[in-house]
This record gives sequence, structure tokens and C-alpha cells, in this order.
Amino acid sequence: MTDAVRVLVVDDDAGLRTELRQLLEDAGYAVVAEASTGAQGVAQARLARPHVVISDLRMPGEVSGLDLAAALQGEVPVIILSAYDDAGLQARARQAGALFLVKGCRSRTIFAALDRAALDRAALACASVPG
Repeated sequence: MTDAVRVLVVDDDAGLRTELRQLLEDAGYAVVAEASTGAQGVAQARLARPHVVISDLRMPGEVSGLDLAAALQGEVPVIILSAYDDAGLQARARQAGALFLVKGCRSRTIFAALDRAALDRAALACASVPG
């Protein structure tokens, strides 16, 4: 992609956010914002206008990664990055319109999910333009 994919990273673990930011930026993605709670993530997504959101599943507060994905469905693609490899959680993520990855997966898996989500977003944007 010629233009960098704009990413919002949402996780309550500051160290993980820093590691993920470094990984993504080293690979050519643009991390445009970070948030430490789901509620902050929803607000930042609407302010920073990322192409894709990567969010933890479980965070402090009342807004989980699944809630964030549901709130942003149709606005921006969400990738849930979770420590829990659970089929039920994966199904709930799909119902919320999100992709689901397990923490510890290979970086190329994260990059492929980001690229797919960015392409899905671009396709939706083209479909919504009257023509």
C-alpha cells in the first residue's frame, strides 16, 4: 500500500501498546492514537479517524473490546487481540463485526489482518459513494 494504514491501538497494558506501536511503525503502519480503555478507544476512533482499530478484549471499565467493536461497527474495522483462545469469544467478535487474533500470534498474521481490514474499509467506502 502506498499510503500507510492508520491504526488506533487500544489496550490497558501500556507496555503492550508500546511494543505494538513499535512493531507496526517498523512495518510501515501509522499508529495515529492510543487508548487504555474501551470508552477511550471509541472516542479516539471518532477523533483520530483510523483505518483500523486493534483492541484488547478485556480492559478496565464498562466497555470491553467487544463493546468497542459493536459501537464502531460500520464506522471502522476492529481487530480484537486477546490472550483468550476461545471459540465462543471468537464468535462474539464476529457478531460484533470484528476480526479475532490471539496474543502471541506471528507479526505477519497481525499485518495480514490489518491489511485485510483496511481493504474491507476501502471497499465499504467505495460502495457508499453514489455513482
